[in-house]
Amino acid sequence: IAVSEVTNLDVEMEVERRLVAEQANTLYVIHDLNRVGGHVETISVDGASARTVLPDYILDFGDVILGDVHRRSVLLSNTGVHPVSFSFNLRSLEQSGFIITVNRVHLLPPGETLSMDIYFDPRAVNSPPGVIERAALISIKDGPVFNLRLSGDVTMSDLQLSDDVIDFGDVYCGRCKIISVQLHNYKKVQCQWTAIPVETHKRKIDKHLPMHLRKQLKPQKPLPRNFEVMPPSGILLPGQRINIQVKFMPTDDANYSLKLPIRLTQSSNRVAIHCIGRGLDVGLQFSRSMIEFEPILPHSAGHEVEVTVNNPSSIAVEVHSVDFDDKYLIEEKILRLMRGYDEFGYLLLPPREAGQDLPAELITYFEDHKKRVAEIEEQRMVAESHVRDVAEQESTKNVNRNVDNEDEGKADEIILDVDGESEKSRSGHASPTDGDEQIMSKDDKEGDSDKGVKSDEPEADAVSDDVTNKQMELADDDLGSGNIVGELELTPVTEALARFMDIDLSIEGRKSRNRRGIAVIINGPPESGKTKLSQCIQEAYNTAVLTVDDIIINAIKQGRSMAALRAREACINVSKEKARLEAREREAHEGIDESSEVPAATVAPAHHARGAPKTKQEAENEPAVEPIDISGQRLDVNLPETPDGLYSCILDEQTMVEILDDRFQHPDCFRGLLIDGLHSIFTPNMAATVQTVLKAINNRKYIYNIVLTLQEEQLKQRDIADEEERQKRLQQREDAIRQALQDLSEEDYEKLSDRQRAEIDHRLHLLKKERMRKKEEEKRKQREEKEMKELMEQQRLEEERVA
Repeated sequence: IAVSEVTNLDVEMEVERRLVAEQANTLYVIHDLNRVGGHVETISVDGASARTVLPDYILDFGDVILGDVHRRSVLLSNTGVHPVSFSFNLRSLEQSGFIITVNRVHLLPPGETLSMDIYFDPRAVNSPPGVIERAALISIKDGPVFNLRLSGDVTMSDLQLSDDVIDFGDVYCGRCKIISVQLHNYKKVQCQWTAIPVETHKRKIDKHLPMHLRKQLKPQKPLPRNFEVMPPSGILLPGQRINIQVKFMPTDDANYSLKLPIRLTQSSNRVAIHCIGRGLDVGLQFSRSMIEFEPILPHSAGHEVEVTVNNPSSIAVEVHSVDFDDKYLIEEKILRLMRGYDEFGYLLLPPREAGQDLPAELITYFEDHKKRVAEIEEQRMVAESHVRDVAEQESTKNVNRNVDNEDEGKADEIILDVDGESEKSRSGHASPTDGDEQIMSKDDKEGDSDKGVKSDEPEADAVSDDVTNKQMELADDDLGSGNIVGELELTPVTEALARFMDIDLSIEGRKSRNRRGIAVIINGPPESGKTKLSQCIQEAYNTAVLTVDDIIINAIKQGRSMAALRAREACINVSKEKARLEAREREAHEGIDESSEVPAATVAPAHHARGAPKTKQEAENEPAVEPIDISGQRLDVNLPETPDGLYSCILDEQTMVEILDDRFQHPDCFRGLLIDGLHSIFTPNMAATVQTVLKAINNRKYIYNIVLTLQEEQLKQRDIADEEERQKRLQQREDAIRQALQDLSEEDYEKLSDRQRAEIDHRLHLLKKERMRKKEEEKRKQREEKEMKELMEQQRLEEERVA
């Protein structure tokens, strides 16, 4: 077996074979070499020690959360040449949580594989946390024995807190304070946590109780929570850390103390955050609680009463008159437009000192909102004016038509409303000619329709409805829908909070936060082990393994960004140009070029029809057309625009940077990314690829470049091994064909077609010639060896005679 073909299974089989041979040599010892009767007398050792014990096989379930049931599939293969029967001794697995679904296997054929499921359920036997190990003995009939060792580490999820006690200090009512706490999952299993308060069980109220008792027992609305965890729940991967925020918002002047429990799924471990804080109330003291004015006469100067207001708190307080302060009323309008109120009616905004305005984001939004409302109102008024003008025009037309009817002898006067519909006559009864008038109006309308003149009233109604709908849509959009940044809705409130907390909510800022993982670039010649090294790094650091060409091809195939569309269009143009040139070459090769068949006299007018020869100045002013590079490779992409196939092309650097940057923003690249190779069919050289990749990686903190080398001797050895492997496959194929031809019966030969018979006869003839050649070669070698021996014998005789 070649070194490159040796697998772990081959090594294990060789070790077991040597162990069996060593045990056989130990058990069967030659006791006495008495050549009595022409045989050797031996002594065999019987008993349990006669069974060969092979090395143990280990199946490790790893870390198992108490409450989960893990399953592993094991493949049992018969690598020998005889059927094998074996059985399991499962007594040692009792009360361990390990379950094997197979007890005995009878006559497993050679080369066959049996799949067996093994389960581990530690909760079924109330297993305590810790490592559990058991060994199941597998006994092969008339063969060796070995143990299948099963192990698993029973554990429960747990968290570590950076601070388990948080002191918020003094916080005024109407404000809140937020402190960050870090959660760390130090276990090797996933941890799902939640800090949502558990709702108390609602007591059912007997409907037969009196009304006043039922009102007393009716549950009240939940009060605002003074301490709150944001976000309230989450999942932590093994070794992951996350920062959570704990908010303290007092509602009264009092001391607050509460333990916030963090419950862990499938775990009995208890984690809690002890929160402490004091709420300070902001109040005002008035010198008078009630004001009573003296009687005054009408039209007099009035009466004034002075009231002193005292602020006992340590911070400045801004006082508003709810009924008369215009600034307060405007701020109330602005706040009513905002979104983001919680279930208790609180809106989180940056703190502001007394006398300050609302955040600039909210004021700007309100001004834009007023402009939009004014535009919508103006459009509505224009639409209503248009409707009134249309109605007046229609009414004037109908009145003129009625006047003409009266001149023709109509007895009753028809009165039309603004909608143009006919009413009954003033006499209070229907006119005897109403039916004729309606028919005439209908005919007139049909005639107007044939002439292309239609009533403008339905169109006016449609315009009015369209304006109303547009007004409603703009109002709804103006009242809350904003841009989306990641999972956060970008509203004036979030913009104000982000500015206060110095957080960049722009697209570039979000991308910058996502570039925190490492970036590794692996480069080297072909067959130097780049892919294998990439897989090892991926398993160790859980990073995404990417290649430049795969990213570009996927973007061309499925991308919807502007950069992906530009790349697709460039490849389509190259493919079309390549197809056109290939078609022209085929026409020239087939001799279908029409220009060679048409006489010169008929060609000249066609050339003249395309345009007269351009002057030198026109040729200089004509914009230069860049030649299209059609030396691309065929891509595995099917597009309707290119039925003959899509080919690659050299893309500009900006397009490639945008495509790579979009791919690097996927969630699988947050922990890091790995570029497997820098060879690309979309760049002119490797230096351009390096520059493009580095620009797409941007401002990641840790960037590593690994260069693999390949020695010339290693490359030669690899080429030699590949050639030997190819020759071996060819020899195996020839042996298989030769064996098939030798095993071919006459009946099978008669069933073949004439062409197949001729081919088989030719192969048999070649085989016969090969056998004859080998025989001649063997005879020649034997003759040469005989001549060589005779020559050597003559030389020996000559030397003896001379001596």
